[in-house]
Amino acid sequence: MLYVFETMAIAADKGRSHTNKEVPEIEGYSKIRQEILDLQEALQFCGGATG
Repeated sequence: MLYVFETMAIAADKGRSHTNKEVPEIEGYSKIRQEILDLQEALQFCGGATG
C-alpha cells in the first residue's frame, strides 16, 4: 500500500501520468480500495492531459 501511495504522490507532484499499481483487497473496506483505484485513474487522466 505504501508503494501505491508513494507512486501516486510522485506522479501528482511532477504532473505526470503513472501506471496503475495493484491495490490489494482490504477485508471489510472494499470502498477504500475502490477509492484508491479511482484516484489512480484520475491521476492517470490528469497526468496524461498535462504531460
